[in-house]
Amino acid sequence: GLYSFVSTSATGNILLTKEGYTAVERSYSATAGSGVEVFDARLTPIDSKANPADANGALTASDADHKIQIQFAPGSFPAGTDVRITSVSPQGLANLLPLGWSPIPGAAVDLRVFGETEFSNRNFASPANLTIPQIAGLPSNLPVVLARYNSAAHVWTVVQTNLFAGANGALQANIPASGQYVFLVADTGATAPPTAAAGENL
Repeated sequence: GLYSFVSTSATGNILLTKEGYTAVERSYSATAGSGVEVFDARLTPIDSKANPADANGALTASDADHKIQIQFAPGSFPAGTDVRITSVSPQGLANLLPLGWSPIPGAAVDLRVFGETEFSNRNFASPANLTIPQIAGLPSNLPVVLARYNSAAHVWTVVQTNLFAGANGALQANIPASGQYVFLVADTGATAPPTAAAGENL
């Protein structure tokens, strides 16, 4: 539905959450006495497949459709922790992307412990390996960037650059923490964004 709020602050961030769904943020900026409409927000149902960590805190997790797989090293989670891997559509990302960046359809992942209702932020002792086995039509010579949503700073942060698809458009990268990740391609020509650098904001 459509909701209207009165704010005492001219700028800020709106957090939208619902139990059993991913979270979404929207930033706003308005002048006194005026209104502003924020971009539509879509929350995604958390994937139904449970992935319990073994006695050593390791596991191989996937979504219910087995389109995404993440391999976790021992010690990543307490034994028995239920980890959920949810595929997110380009319209369901945690926040809007900066101009000049486009998400690859089928290549956005929400990784969290089941029951978390906001943004997940659990650092791993060792990086986990994220694999998306197939992205239809993704050329192997197209440079790809992996970004993670930083909910504390309300920005997308670059995790890795100069990634390229493998056979069948497969994408693979190491990730340092839970949260929401998206594989991106940059515009070319007049709308090309600044060059991405690992550890910096998009």
